[in-house]
Amino acid sequence: MPFPLPWVGASAAGGAVESSCSGTDLSTTYSQLLKRLVDNFSLAKSGGKESENISGKAENAGGKTRIRVDFPIIAGSARIIAISASLQGVQNMPGKHADRASAVRSGNSGVHGLKRLFPGAVLFALLAGSTAAMPPPASAGTHTAAASHDQIASNDGTTLYVQAVGRGSPVVLLAGGPGLNPVYMQPVWEDLARRHRVIVLHQRGTGKSILPVVDAAHLSVDAYVDDLEALRKHLGLQKLVLVGHSWGGMLAMLYLSRQPARVEKLVLLDPGGLDPSFVKPFGENLRAKLTESDLAMLQAGQAAHDPNLELKAKWPGYFYDRDRALATRSGADGAFGQDGVGKFAMPSYFANSETMILALKGAGSVPVILIKGKQDPIDESVATSIATVLPQTEIKLIDECGHLPWLERPKQADEFYGLLHRALE
Repeated sequence: MPFPLPWVGASAAGGAVESSCSGTDLSTTYSQLLKRLVDNFSLAKSGGKESENISGKAENAGGKTRIRVDFPIIAGSARIIAISASLQGVQNMPGKHADRASAVRSGNSGVHGLKRLFPGAVLFALLAGSTAAMPPPASAGTHTAAASHDQIASNDGTTLYVQAVGRGSPVVLLAGGPGLNPVYMQPVWEDLARRHRVIVLHQRGTGKSILPVVDAAHLSVDAYVDDLEALRKHLGLQKLVLVGHSWGGMLAMLYLSRQPARVEKLVLLDPGGLDPSFVKPFGENLRAKLTESDLAMLQAGQAAHDPNLELKAKWPGYFYDRDRALATRSGADGAFGQDGVGKFAMPSYFANSETMILALKGAGSVPVILIKGKQDPIDESVATSIATVLPQTEIKLIDECGHLPWLERPKQADEFYGLLHRALE
């Protein structure tokens, strides 16, 4: 489920930008930043006193200055003024050298992302004190290391696409589905890339890992485990740290059941369950959040055999905050890879549930951290059942949060990222 957003904090009411830079002179950096926002954008000229609503905070931690600025998006009778502020101007402040300047945890920041969220918006840019429009910024992860792209071969000859970004200890990121293109997790891997080398595996039948045939043989659980083993060997690692979202969490647990000596840690993000018992309540919980218009869209998607339209219809069901769901709903466009992946992968997984659960009970004490929105349509009891099988599991719940924590309101997104980074320490 891709979710392009200019900022986690962006909505019809406003947005937020942040930066980190070396130095500890908070007052100088912060005051100059606020002044530049007010002066360069001339917000008061838009017909009100919106500049008075700019607010923010600055913190000092470990010799780094962290600045966050919140600002309004001003709606006129026939226009929206949105501010695209890349904070790269911070690096020109006296005595400052920006280590990072990017839209907050954005999978698609800057001008292009704003145009999708606010069509027809008038855009302004802040770049080294200039009000000239800037080109779309590089992704937030690229400041740490150039992205790499590789292809590896699995045991059955399937070619798998692997991308990596960032520097630091390696982390393998597994997206959900089964069958979703991994790009929806770009905000997560860009955030993690500040501290880790993040390896994004395009699972078979998704992204750029194209299957010659979509069938049961190519989408068995054995094939998925073989893929992760091929990746581990390609990376030259003795053990993997696996971060899996939804189906990706299920896949991580499957790999642990087959290769316990090859796993250093599991971080499960709103995972599905170990057996099919969670599926029916999950569907009921999701459907209960849908409106009549959502259900009409769902019927249209089913009639057209269009999984992307179906996902778009279900989108609000994954969220606690419907406004956040509607603001990101276009992310369902093009979400799926090859057609039919889930139809084969999920039955294969559940056919192996009993064997997998028995193996997990004997898999040792590999650390498991489970981070979950408390209002995720995947019921909280799923986390409890996982902890029953893997008693070392630490469950971290985020209140007022659904299945996609990084896309919920800023408070929940910040809590999610904090928990994720601590889980990987």
